Amino acid sequence: MKYLVSLSVVAYAKPDKKLFDYLIESEQKPVVGSICEVEFGRQKSLGIVRKVAQLQAANTAKLKSIQRVLDVEPMPSATLSLADWLIDYYVATCRSAWLAILPSGILHKLRKQTAASTEIPPTELKKLTPTQQSAYQKITETTKPALLFGVTGSGKTEVYLHLIADTLAAGKSAILLVPEIIMTPQIIEQLSRRFSSNLIVTHSKLTAAQRKRAWLNCLSATTPRVVIGPRSALFMPLHNLGIVIIDEEHEQSYKQEQSPRYHANYVAAELCRLTGAKLVLGSATPSLQTYWLCEQGKIELVRMDERINAVSLPQVQIKDLTKHHDILSDALLAQIQGHLDAKHQVILFLNRRGSASALLCQTCGHSIRCPNCETSLTFHADSTRLICHYCGFSKFPPAQCPECHGSELQYIGTGTKGVEEAIMGHFAKYRVGRLDRDNATLQNIQQLYTELRSNQLDILIGTQMVARGLDIDNVEFVGVLLADGSLNIPDFSASERTFQLLTQVAGRAGRKSSHGEAIIQTYSPKHPAILAAAEHNYEQFYREEIEIRKKYHYPPYVYLAKLVFGHNNPTLAQKHASELADELKQRPEIVVLGPVSSFIPRSSGKYLFQVVLKSKTRKHLVDIARTLKPGWTIELDPINLI
Repeated sequence: MKYLVSLSVVAYAKPDKKLFDYLIESEQKPVVGSICEVEFGRQKSLGIVRKVAQLQAANTAKLKSIQRVLDVEPMPSATLSLADWLIDYYVATCRSAWLAILPSGILHKLRKQTAASTEIPPTELKKLTPTQQSAYQKITETTKPALLFGVTGSGKTEVYLHLIADTLAAGKSAILLVPEIIMTPQIIEQLSRRFSSNLIVTHSKLTAAQRKRAWLNCLSATTPRVVIGPRSALFMPLHNLGIVIIDEEHEQSYKQEQSPRYHANYVAAELCRLTGAKLVLGSATPSLQTYWLCEQGKIELVRMDERINAVSLPQVQIKDLTKHHDILSDALLAQIQGHLDAKHQVILFLNRRGSASALLCQTCGHSIRCPNCETSLTFHADSTRLICHYCGFSKFPPAQCPECHGSELQYIGTGTKGVEEAIMGHFAKYRVGRLDRDNATLQNIQQLYTELRSNQLDILIGTQMVARGLDIDNVEFVGVLLADGSLNIPDFSASERTFQLLTQVAGRAGRKSSHGEAIIQTYSPKHPAILAAAEHNYEQFYREEIEIRKKYHYPPYVYLAKLVFGHNNPTLAQKHASELADELKQRPEIVVLGPVSSFIPRSSGKYLFQVVLKSKTRKHLVDIARTLKPGWTIELDPINLI
């Protein structure tokens, strides 16, 4: 029997859902969702069956035949619909959407595994505390997505485990997203102990063959599965999904930077809508967008305001660096020594993002900011000017601080290696470790975690990696060496990111006792984000920051789009960007910022110019995205604009 089959073809590189017709001769009717190998133009490609019809008497001479149907289960209908949604919502190409979903190398056969897998005998779930039980009950009863807003150390993970256990008992599968799987070894251990053979772990450190095996495991599973992984775990083809949990939902790593430029929170919401699954977001420092949606009644707010066993949150001091410029201040060194003498472990956090881009007054802590956008101006050595990377405002660096008229202006920045050497000089007899992007291999992370947990490491120095996932009983002190790194990056989300980082990293201290302490060293001791983090006061920070977002027209009050044009000739790049910006400025429903040179002005030999769009209606931005000429890239709903 011959059939006419309409396929989504992976090699199709345009932002629409066009289907292509092929012929197939088969004894059985092809199944929607089946994966095929086809010839597309002059290349081979994968195709996904979307429609099937019995062949009628018609002119089919020009139609190609499907070369073969892969011997794997058809993909679930929700996965097919999710691919369509990615194309529509993010104006992504068909190719990028399917490459995000399908594992690489799916055409090739897997080698048989010879090593037997070791199963961990499942253990019983812990009994929930009254606070955890109340949160669990509210989540199970609500019909809305839920935000589990729990302070650091409140036991959100145990609530997740109970929700997953319920889902498995109902015969359905679960997905647990974590920001970076390699940074959360403890949660993997907990899931392994509870769910054993049901568990599938996926992350970027797996080989292509391992990721493919995990994907096919989900596709062919006849019993429920628990998938834990980063944002890409959302595309595991589970047939009967019951719950999606996003831990640390505020984390920036949930945003995909390459096409399709999706945010995991939005993809998860759509996946849950398609499958009827429950969506749970968890955080001690929710994103402003998520908390705002709670206030709008779109998400159910579930609070856990106490740590387990009524353990107090750490006491936090703010150290003003405008009076003592050394980031290894006497007060910090004294605290470290005191905790080491008491046999406690110490974490030192260097908030170094932003490097030396911001101009800061060392007398009063004021940073030079844009009068239009309220973001830090970035120094460009080639033009010796401070430039706003949103609207293009620029000025020469002032000789004096406009706030206090002091003359001690400095570009801030330091590195973890230098800090490590200095700390080892002060504390030569203690064991010191370092964790940053330069040494964040899976092996090194696991080794550092093992050493921390077994008390073989006294001091851990790190960047943002140490701000999450570490639940070590004996860590009683956290020192934030310089809080201003992320505070002064030229971006509308800088204050939010800083508050989240400081609150999270301080929350590593005293998780099993009431002796936790932290010091935040900063040139901006009166900044609202610093003060709120020191007081563990999310509501205070939210109220002040949301008013700034409203005043300067940033999300959640408007939608954003970031447009970038690249060309190997800088004059032509700027010309094309200016022409589009001038054209769009004629539309009253759009606010246009720029064009300006991108924060990273050159990449892959091309000079980059950026235009930022704001609108109260997202469809206006989507319509613009669909009409862009070649050379432009667009990111809808960016979480930052640098």
